Amino acid sequence: MAFVVFDEGNYLLKNTTFQRSYYELKLQAKMANNAIDRWEALSELKKLPQAQSPENVDFLMQRFEAETFRENKLEIAQQLLDILNANINKIQLGDNNNQLAKLEDFCIKLFSNSITEIRRAAVEKSPVNIKTMQPFMNALKDSSYLYYRDWE
Repeated sequence: MAFVVFDEGNYLLKNTTFQRSYYELKLQAKMANNAIDRWEALSELKKLPQAQSPENVDFLMQRFEAETFRENKLEIAQQLLDILNANINKIQLGDNNNQLAKLEDFCIKLFSNSITEIRRAAVEKSPVNIKTMQPFMNALKDSSYLYYRDWE
């Protein structure tokens, strides 16, 4: 058995305490049939010590591309932006970390995502620096937001 889903589809009103390992949550986030079950696994992943590990960053970037449900994509984008913000000093100090640079490039792509909520998360959570300045300024002009009025 790869993972356990209690109340598949989340039909029961309940509070549960159900501890699962990092690998069980990864498998659930990847393989659960219902979007809500994948979302629950993604939400739990960010609470674990491995949340900022290189393995988890790669997993989240892969899940973002494969995920079909918009709320799950938003959860993944927000987690990746939080990881980038927590580690931005390493990039700015010139730490030679290819994964962080790859993560920064990935997050820049979020500014042009077709899902409005993901673009909004990019505006709200992306660190503004030389690489993100132009996509950030372009996003402020996006008609989906009220931000631009504040900058006129």
